Amino acid sequence: MQPYFVRPSVHADWFVDGESEERIGAAFAALGVLGQPEQPTVVTKVDMSKIIDPHLSKDGSDVAAHVDASLQQSLARLRTDSLDVLLLHSFAGYREVHGGAAWKRLVELRNEGWVRRVGVSCYAPEEVMEALRDPDMRHIQLPCNLLDRRFKTAVFRAACAARPDVTIHTRYASTHNYHSSVN
Repeated sequence: MQPYFVRPSVHADWFVDGESEERIGAAFAALGVLGQPEQPTVVTKVDMSKIIDPHLSKDGSDVAAHVDASLQQSLARLRTDSLDVLLLHSFAGYREVHGGAAWKRLVELRNEGWVRRVGVSCYAPEEVMEALRDPDMRHIQLPCNLLDRRFKTAVFRAACAARPDVTIHTRYASTHNYHSSVN
């Protein structure tokens, strides 16, 4: 395996209600890196709070409008006109909620140039394996800690290696299936 360089990433899910996006946008503006090559990659997520409403239309048009509104809010808070990476919060939002309407809209937004890469946050190897089979998938977030061995199998590694066009990043899984008393 050859080492490679990855631009630093800023994961905008540190805070709720867009607070991290506001802080990141302000910091990038103050540093003068907005739109510059040295601007770190920002990974943020669609606000799924309104999308999971079971009363939305069956055709997904309401879902698309909510995805668009979430995108516009993120763009304003981050002080930019496009996003590096936009994720759905969960695998359920990717395939199951309103027949995958949110995912379909993310792909359209990527094709329209609003977002460079689209993806999903997964919590189980089976979810990642299914996501990797989607040709539109370009970014996957998964949980990781020193005790979690679920993502260390040869089959999992081979599936990831077969999709070099997909970025996989990890985040510490403090609230998903694990409890830590160490701060």
